[in-house]
Amino acid sequence: MKNQGMELMDIDSSNDEQQRLIQENARLKRDLENIAKQLPHLRQLIEYSADAMVLHDDEGNVVDCNQRGAQMLGVARDQVYEQNLSHFLGNLIHIMLEHIAQLPTGTCEKFVGTLLRDDNTSTPVEIHITAFEAGGRRLHVSSMRDISDRLKNEHALREIQTRLAHTNVELCRVNDRMARMARMKDQFLANMSHELRTPLNAVLGLSEALMEEVYGPLTPKQRESLQTVQQSGQHLLELINDVLDLSKIEAERVELDIADVDVEGLCHQVLRLVKSQANTHRQRLHFSSNGSISTIKADAKRLKQILLNLLSNAVKFTPDGGEAGIELDLLPDENAVRLTVWDTGIGVPADKHELLFEPFVQLDGDLARQHAGTGLGLALVSRLTEMHGGRIELESATGRGSRFKVILPVGKPADITTHRQSAAAVNQPYAKTDTNETTATDEKATVLIIEDNPANINHVRDYLIARGFRVETAVSGLDGINKAWELLPDVVLMDIQMPGINGYEAVERLREDERTKDLHIIALTALAMPEDRLRCLNAGANDYLSKPYGLKALEAMINKTCCAGGAQEQ
Repeated sequence: MKNQGMELMDIDSSNDEQQRLIQENARLKRDLENIAKQLPHLRQLIEYSADAMVLHDDEGNVVDCNQRGAQMLGVARDQVYEQNLSHFLGNLIHIMLEHIAQLPTGTCEKFVGTLLRDDNTSTPVEIHITAFEAGGRRLHVSSMRDISDRLKNEHALREIQTRLAHTNVELCRVNDRMARMARMKDQFLANMSHELRTPLNAVLGLSEALMEEVYGPLTPKQRESLQTVQQSGQHLLELINDVLDLSKIEAERVELDIADVDVEGLCHQVLRLVKSQANTHRQRLHFSSNGSISTIKADAKRLKQILLNLLSNAVKFTPDGGEAGIELDLLPDENAVRLTVWDTGIGVPADKHELLFEPFVQLDGDLARQHAGTGLGLALVSRLTEMHGGRIELESATGRGSRFKVILPVGKPADITTHRQSAAAVNQPYAKTDTNETTATDEKATVLIIEDNPANINHVRDYLIARGFRVETAVSGLDGINKAWELLPDVVLMDIQMPGINGYEAVERLREDERTKDLHIIALTALAMPEDRLRCLNAGANDYLSKPYGLKALEAMINKTCCAGGAQEQ
């Protein structure tokens, strides 16, 4: 009985303490309400805040809250003072109160946790707690904000960042692969250029030597056959150059040499070049200009290439007896010049207009087509026109002929960069220098040919000997270096791609030796990219010719070298 009495006394004591706290909280609430009545604006600010505002003591007993606080806690507003925050925040409230108990009054601390309700729902919250003194007691205001949306957004952002990271990794892999493929493509083109130009050099060189009757007189039939060989070889060379030109343009490795161009004079040059082709088909060529424009800023070589491609196509796709021509006029409103190449040929169907300027697209692309070509010409025309800051327009219909309009700015566009090249230009076409332009010296020079291809050695050697030069040969870089030191020739013709010591290294070694440091070296190579020419000149070569080259052009370069050397010695 005594123990039961003690237990009843403990229960009564606990109930009394609970009642005391409830009464004390009620009194404190009335005191705070009286204070709030004196600050109505503050009360409104708290009451209508979007955040839950919960007032509690050091032990987490709730004294008061605003409407949003009651909603977030999930209890009735008039019952909120009977709650303890540990019921909603678990151990987090004890960690919070223990932490801020060491901080001065007025200090604000931030915590992040999860709010649990009796209906088993939960809400992630960000809590800001501020301590203050009221009615002789230390109290705390906990401002709780629902951060569900923010966490979702942060999670979504992290997922996006993860996907972006994966995408960036994949893009890096793709870029690396594309860069590797671009390098492989450049290397392939360089190798193919070399492999095609080397035998072509022998074909064109030998045919030229034969036509010059280096190996004896020719019959008319033999001369006609050799002309066919040369024309076919020249056509093959043009196709090789078109492929390389388009590849360099696509890789943005072609720069324009912008200068004043006599555009009307250039048109007449193109007409003369195509005249023989037109005469073969009994076609008439025309030119018209209103005289309103004389010069423009452009790359003369590339502009000539544009017009020559268009006019050659016009002649090719025009039936025998037809007509073609160039019209030149000024567009004052655009400060531009319009070059129209027209014909009375087969025309272009409307559905082919856009495709026509893509590489390898041809008007008659089936196996039974009548016209030869790779379909690169118009693609080059389009790219080169765009590089000049211009555009190309087409008016054509089947059976009604075509009008290709090249519209270029009269002045130099701001985005064009210029690059001056020497006379030994990259991809120099197979030159046919007139005989009166090849002025030989009275005393022929000694020429050393360093080349590993016997066919190329033989026809160049035979041609130069027939022209009166003394010729020595070497079949490797090392043999060539030794012979150059021994003979001290006037000119060295240096092939670049050779086994063992290549042409670059051979040139450098000759430049390092006192005996041959001033030797005139002409690099002859089937490597025809712009950087190949620069590399030859940087290695120490004086001049550069890209294979295949014309024998007359080579002789003219040698004679010019010897004349310059003689003038310097006097």
